[in-house]
Amino acid sequence: MAESELKRKTIRGFFWSSVESILSQGLGIVFGIFLARILSPDEFGILGMITIFISVSQVFVDSGLSQSLIRKQNCTTADYSTVFWVNMVMGLLFYLIIWIAAPYIAAFYKNDQLVSVTRITSLSILIVSVTLIQQTILTKDVDFKTITKSSLAGTVVSGLASLLLAFYGYGVWSLVWRSIINQAVRSAVLWAHNRWKP
Repeated sequence: MAESELKRKTIRGFFWSSVESILSQGLGIVFGIFLARILSPDEFGILGMITIFISVSQVFVDSGLSQSLIRKQNCTTADYSTVFWVNMVMGLLFYLIIWIAAPYIAAFYKNDQLVSVTRITSLSILIVSVTLIQQTILTKDVDFKTITKSSLAGTVVSGLASLLLAFYGYGVWSLVWRSIINQAVRSAVLWAHNRWKP
């Protein structure tokens, strides 16, 4: 009985994971096409310059601890709480590093606008650090439906918000807020569906 239940959960998880990949990426491309019609390549380029710093930081924030919890058979509340607080501290640390490094990044690329863009965009590091444990718990429970809902909600809300901002002339900031709103909405949905507290 337990084996058939696990099989059913796995099939359902695979289905929702596929739905997330197809719809989230598909909608992301659609919003990207519309944004490309409104914004200039330079504005996309500004965000592209700092994407590497944000992406590398997010890898270090998790440090593989979430994967270790997924593999562990019996996780206690202390395990989840420890990883949550470690992620939070690492998120804050890397946010501060990028905040301090922002003027140097701007000087390297010879673009003063990158100081504020880098500092605001890197807020997504903090949001991700708060959300990692919720996603880990849902993954461990094979609840990909909730993860899919959060991803789709984030993609749609952030996509619409960025289109509105771009239409009203906010330029690169429409892309910056797209990133932050996406992570914030995903985080809000995950926390609303999973009642675990640190």
